[in-house]
Amino acid sequence: MVVEVADVRRSVLVRTTANAAISDLATVIGAIGGGAVTALVQPGTPAFGFYGLGLAVGFAGYAGLYRLAAGRTEFARTMGRAEEQESGRQGGGRPV
Repeated sequence: MVVEVADVRRSVLVRTTANAAISDLATVIGAIGGGAVTALVQPGTPAFGFYGLGLAVGFAGYAGLYRLAAGRTEFARTMGRAEEQESGRQGGGRPV
């Protein structure tokens, strides 16, 4: 019996949530892409190091652009810091 990956994913989503979102598809694509990179580029090589640096710069760049576009308050809410400030449980570091 051959089971399609999409069928398995759909059945998992149906059992765990009432509706699926595009983020579910993005998660699957990210997991497959990450596995493909580690299969193609051997960990411990300079190419894998540059891949990791590229991911870090990409995430930081995206967060910086989002903060500029959405504003400081929305960025804090998205990152989960707004709830901490409202309840007075602000963690260490400088305020957002």
